Amino acid sequence: MLSKNVIKGLTAMIQYRCDTILGNRCINKSDMDKSGIRNEKIVVVTDRAAARLHALLAAEAERGGAPVSAMRLSLKKGGCAGMSFDLNYVRSEQTRSGDIRQRVKGVDLHIDPAATLFLLGTEIDHRETKLSSGFVFNSPKATARCGCGESVAFG
Repeated sequence: MLSKNVIKGLTAMIQYRCDTILGNRCINKSDMDKSGIRNEKIVVVTDRAAARLHALLAAEAERGGAPVSAMRLSLKKGGCAGMSFDLNYVRSEQTRSGDIRQRVKGVDLHIDPAATLFLLGTEIDHRETKLSSGFVFNSPKATARCGCGESVAFG
């Protein structure tokens, strides 16, 4: 079942002919620069996360194959709490026209438009410990997290 906020957003997109809804605002192509990259930030990337993203993109480029142009951020169903963050490479032929593009600290992010309401204000960090390393997504919209931190719930 869709939440009241999602229904309001979809209604506004239809009523005002928005290209997408960000929070409770109507966003049109005019809010983007000439390359289609958003002028307003949906997510925040820490310096550690940006450094790791650059390293991953460089390593993938050295591996060869289809060129990687960006990283794609979305949400997928799964995990104890119900939803998990999904960060993948975007190869040139995989670019989706509906994705919202955002350049953060030199990294091009493609954001799933269906996830923007949930991702708004999310901070992406990268943490390394003796036993693990990985990206950490701190979302102000998350209402619960599973014990291992792999998934979140949105109210």
